[in-house]
Amino acid sequence: MSTYPSLIDEGTKIRVSSTLERGTGRKGLTDRNEETCWTSAQGSPQHITIVFPTHILLHTLHMTFQGGFSGKRCRLLSSPTASPSADELAPLASFHPQDVNRSQEFRFDGDGEGVGNGKVLGPFKTLRIVFDESSDFFGRITVYDLDVRGVRLEGEGEA
Repeated sequence: MSTYPSLIDEGTKIRVSSTLERGTGRKGLTDRNEETCWTSAQGSPQHITIVFPTHILLHTLHMTFQGGFSGKRCRLLSSPTASPSADELAPLASFHPQDVNRSQEFRFDGDGEGVGNGKVLGPFKTLRIVFDESSDFFGRITVYDLDVRGVRLEGEGEA
């Protein structure tokens, strides 16, 4: 488990590409309730966009999928601004989750700045998780828990 703190708090804004039904919306991603979730509508790609109140450095991403509704090919895109256009989102990393019902940790020890015992990616203010392909035939994604861990760059102004 990552020793870095969670970067998702009350100042973090989360948007999703679609929602299957009202009871499976974006709030289920980060409420720490294992009975709630976000489920996308049909079709690929799907995405989750996270806008942080300050710039961050990413170390790990934690996700719990519903088996059978997992992302298979996933990408991270980022931007230093809080409201980027699609063209302003730059490729950051890719990852390939397992199709299982347990928490998965994706560590991004890239060429970023060294902090503590590891390296981090960033800085950026907006992170988009893109699910290019789903294990579900119809392209739906179900996530029960999402956490982003790393370093918050305090004192950063609005970009």
